Amino acid sequence: MNRRGGVLIVVLVVLTATISTLAVVLASSNTEFRASLYRSERVQTRLLAESAARYVVANFVDLTSAPVTQLDSWYELGSQGNERFMVGTGSFRFQVIDAASLVNLNTATEEQLENLGLTTEQVESLEDWREDGQNPRLEGAKDEYYTQLDQPYLTKLRRMDTLDELLLVRGFDGQTIYQAPQQTTTSGNLGRALAIAATVDSFSPTTSPAGQPLINLNSATTQSLQQAGIPQDLATTIILSRAGGGFTSMGQVLRIPAMTTQAATILANQFVVGGEPRKEGLININTASEETLETFSVITPDIAQNIVSRQSTGFQSLGELFQIPGYTVQVAADTIDHFTTNSETFIVRILAEKGSVRLAMEAVVSLNNNRPRILKMTESPLEDPLTSWAWQDEATTETVVGVEP
Repeated sequence: MNRRGGVLIVVLVVLTATISTLAVVLASSNTEFRASLYRSERVQTRLLAESAARYVVANFVDLTSAPVTQLDSWYELGSQGNERFMVGTGSFRFQVIDAASLVNLNTATEEQLENLGLTTEQVESLEDWREDGQNPRLEGAKDEYYTQLDQPYLTKLRRMDTLDELLLVRGFDGQTIYQAPQQTTTSGNLGRALAIAATVDSFSPTTSPAGQPLINLNSATTQSLQQAGIPQDLATTIILSRAGGGFTSMGQVLRIPAMTTQAATILANQFVVGGEPRKEGLININTASEETLETFSVITPDIAQNIVSRQSTGFQSLGELFQIPGYTVQVAADTIDHFTTNSETFIVRILAEKGSVRLAMEAVVSLNNNRPRILKMTESPLEDPLTSWAWQDEATTETVVGVEP
């Protein structure tokens, strides 16, 4: 009897061990299955996000000439993130943003960077990172600083290609870039993460309201100025004022003592300083927020609010800024070189979902000869993209755009 009991115990022990081993194998298999399913869903979710970007490109119309306004069809694509597009059991939502509505960190002035809430160290380090030369600012950094790090590298000394590059710049970290500031900055940018308020991708063509090339003031004649409506005396003064190398900015022209609002309006509409066909970092007054406009200290909250209020009908030209109360020739001299009514770069914010996977991405779409193309797509590191993008938790409408194979 004892012998039988001993055998039974051994059998039970073996059986228990076998069951335990089988349970471990099954658990491991289940874990691997879930991991495999997650990887598959993640790949499908990314494909959905890419499909969203292609959907936007396919529907990008009515951008044959200036200006670019909120009245154009691109602005309502995706209903500002409130429309869910169903593709089988997956879906995507998206919002199209004019990149020229944001502050471009490749061209932003020191004043703008400070009004975005950046510290002196961050401002000067960013300027050192994007500018040529090896002499750092007082609180900035060049090769001498970066080559002494545990993992050394060199200063880029040119424009940034992605916002993530800021993580390489002295004084910046993920919290600075992707989390909203905890206190109001001088321009009132409370609740806006740098990744929401700024970009490194914004270009605008330099054309007239009719889409024609503007006249370069450094080569304009007295006759061409008078034909545009500039009084003879002022036209002569403008020509004489460019002696010694020419103008470097429209603001310099507007500071000529005899300048009038009428003449400034004509110059803003028909002339330009320099002959570049496109410029980086111009801010589109048709799409910029009050916070973006107020990164220029001379743009008061009242002026910014009046500009934004006008966006419902749209500015056809920069000269119309002089119709805004408070936007004087003096204010224009400090800001007109940074403004435009046009854009050729757009950001598509995308939220794609498939199974248990939710993926937030951003695509940069550029117009080349009015033909849209996707320049790049990156996964958004924002902790809460819906809140950061000011989207509702749930879409208000649904549209079926395709089925899964």
